[in-house]
Amino acid sequence: ERTIIVLLSDHGEELVARYPGKRIGHGHTVYDELLHVPLIIVAPGRVAAGARIGEMVQIIDVMPTLLEMLNLPAPPGIQGVSFAKVFRGEPLTERHAFAEATNNGPERKTLRDGRYKYIRLFPRSDKTAREIAAPIPEEEFFDLASDPEERASILDKGGSALGELRRQLEAIVALNLTLRSAAPEQL
Repeated sequence: ERTIIVLLSDHGEELVARYPGKRIGHGHTVYDELLHVPLIIVAPGRVAAGARIGEMVQIIDVMPTLLEMLNLPAPPGIQGVSFAKVFRGEPLTERHAFAEATNNGPERKTLRDGRYKYIRLFPRSDKTAREIAAPIPEEEFFDLASDPEERASILDKGGSALGELRRQLEAIVALNLTLRSAAPEQL
């Protein structure tokens, strides 16, 4: 009765070959088949059995959520945001979700809100032959309400929603580069 059990996955699997010559693989893109992962929390007396939460959360939100559920303070500088209030029936504050794939090939980064998703490619100087043979779009923009499987980019119709997500993703990347170049004692 006093144990909280959390079951989650770090990423899904690429089961859709999107580009010519692209293999089905393991963790190389930022499409939802990789990002939409299971998250199950069993917490007797804290989370109603069988409750389903539809709000968008991120894996980095799990730790601050558990800390709040245990009435423990979050450490300074923590990146995630607790979503424990949804278990009390309170709505979450709407925010964007960031993800990146950086281990294989060009870096891919994405930012999404509840409806739209922007993906941007950040080429590396060490392109592999496979990437050159099967080019990946530099930018993609999806309306997840009408295209939940991310099949047809609407980059040319993105308008202000695209502009806002693009601007915010660029700010996140710039901040990350600043943090990477900072000396450890400055962090």
